[in-house]
Amino acid sequence: MSRVRSMVVVGALSAAVVLVGCSDDGSDGASSDRGTLTFVDAPEGSTDLGLCDAYELEDVKALLGGEQSFKELAPSAIGAEGDPVTGEACGWDRTEENGDGLSLRIEVRDYGDDVDGLTEQFDDLRKVTADGEEQGDLGDEAFSAETADSTLLQVRSGAYLLTASSRSQGGLEPVGVDQLRFLAAEGLAQLP
Repeated sequence: MSRVRSMVVVGALSAAVVLVGCSDDGSDGASSDRGTLTFVDAPEGSTDLGLCDAYELEDVKALLGGEQSFKELAPSAIGAEGDPVTGEACGWDRTEENGDGLSLRIEVRDYGDDVDGLTEQFDDLRKVTADGEEQGDLGDEAFSAETADSTLLQVRSGAYLLTASSRSQGGLEPVGVDQLRFLAAEGLAQLP
């Protein structure tokens, strides 16, 4: 087969694949058979403490809502092996077609034996957080803050600093402090 004829055949096959892949199935696109996006292999260091294992995907999805607009973010490592402070973070997002959005992020940092460093960091966070409100009966100490479109909960417990936060935009409201308290307690119970 000549070189030109081969290129024509390859081009025609490529065009056919593109046309079939982009064809319209007649549906309105409002529903999808695609499942929730999850990650099989978490990035190195992102699951060492097991924080993300504390949260069942279906429970978080029920909390945030958004059947097809919900997604679980890949867990991420905080710091690297050998750093004085390491940890991990979990996140979930809901983004609607109209631009409304809602996010939830929970992260934990392990200060190891550096209790003074942890206490200093926690106190600094409390000082720079506007309208912080003490939260009793959670960890060694905790505080929260709220605005119309965000909630924040900081918890110091043993060697750990746990942060739970939620942001919203448009017509959605952030996850409430009571719900963040529950999620924080679940996360702390999972830690070694």
